Amino acid sequence: MASISDAILQRKLDLITRRLTEVDGLELVKSILAEGRSPKTFWATAPTGKPHIAYFVPITKFADFARAGVDVTVLICDLYAFLINFKYPYELVRLRAQWYRFMISAVLDVLGVPRSKIRFVEGSSYELSPKFTLELYKLTALTEQADLRAIGDELHDTSKLSPLLTPGITALAEEYLNIDFQFGGEDQRGLFRFNKQSLSQMGYRTRGFMMNPMVPGLSGPKMSSSIPDSKIEFLDPPEEVSRKIAIASCNEGDIIENGVLALLRFALIPVSELRWETRETRHEKVAQTNDIGFPSNGFSSNGIDLNGSGFHDIHVNGHHANDIETNGSNVKHVNAERDINGFGILYGLPLRPFCSKDAPEGTVFTVSVGENTGDEPSQLKHYGCYQHIEDDFAQGIIKPANLRRAVAAAVNDLIAPLRRSFEENKEWQKVDRFGYPEEYAARK
Repeated sequence: MASISDAILQRKLDLITRRLTEVDGLELVKSILAEGRSPKTFWATAPTGKPHIAYFVPITKFADFARAGVDVTVLICDLYAFLINFKYPYELVRLRAQWYRFMISAVLDVLGVPRSKIRFVEGSSYELSPKFTLELYKLTALTEQADLRAIGDELHDTSKLSPLLTPGITALAEEYLNIDFQFGGEDQRGLFRFNKQSLSQMGYRTRGFMMNPMVPGLSGPKMSSSIPDSKIEFLDPPEEVSRKIAIASCNEGDIIENGVLALLRFALIPVSELRWETRETRHEKVAQTNDIGFPSNGFSSNGIDLNGSGFHDIHVNGHHANDIETNGSNVKHVNAERDINGFGILYGLPLRPFCSKDAPEGTVFTVSVGENTGDEPSQLKHYGCYQHIEDDFAQGIIKPANLRRAVAAAVNDLIAPLRRSFEENKEWQKVDRFGYPEEYAARK
């Protein structure tokens, strides 16, 4: 295959590595790209509790990878989930694997990432084969229990055998899926290092890894499926989102222990920046050269115009896209909604980054500043990067109440189409009922 120019190579590397906290094996990725080939990665997720909004952090990164020409596989670790979360039967875990696939696919649509760019694989599709089983046995014969327990607390404290099998399963996945690097959160650091050690012992080539930051909980060290108010679930209704953000840690001037700022920084701002960039990518016709970008027609797989100028070949509540008046990034329709910050919502489909209608080009977030005295409404301020928001909050220019309202509005704007996808998908609802029976019963 033909090599690429140094400028394009650097742009691809910048896309691949931005917002990551640790990168190992970049030289291999660079050499593959320089030859005009596509590096391969996978992101593993275990279908245990329901995923939450922090999953936007890695899934938004898929957009960077796809634009840079990386082949991305989502590995749904169903067998792993059964072994690590052994109190649930395997049949129920298989249903949860389907739930995860529905949700991740819907998130890809919201982000405008073509589904054709992302491959889904369930671990059990190859992990139950005789060849893989034998390889796993060989690896267990080379592995010390102490090395397994050192990976993390989940393995360190277990009295069961099954969780101790899971690191070998993920290590061998790197070989069986023929990847060049694995992608995951910072909490996977111990596992990634175990993978390198294990594959070397088995005589396989070692792979690199890349890690994204972990999103702190709304109150506490991280979002956890076991602590309901620490996280926002993808299907939380608007009032529940507002309630959780209203009680989240967000004291005036505090930028350290601030769950609302963390949510903005790690989950919302990257999405907002992505929306601007996909507009610019199409405007520069980069996608049409197939150097960096999504398909040359400029549209994502769900019909969203990556230039933000409207919609293509889709219907919204019975109206064809051509019947909806468009004007730049603004879409006007009699049933269009506006939230408290003026974000555009058309039946849950986000139309622009998280900024008000009059925001200048490049704005990634709009928030009210100052006090609302009742005589005059507080003013809107537009921000082009997260750091300026943090600086203003530290100085008291942005008040906690205003930040909470703006973040709640942005989150609801982001997850509204996910709720709509769920409401319109009977099969997903059935999987939800039988895959998470305790939660379903609690809602009744």
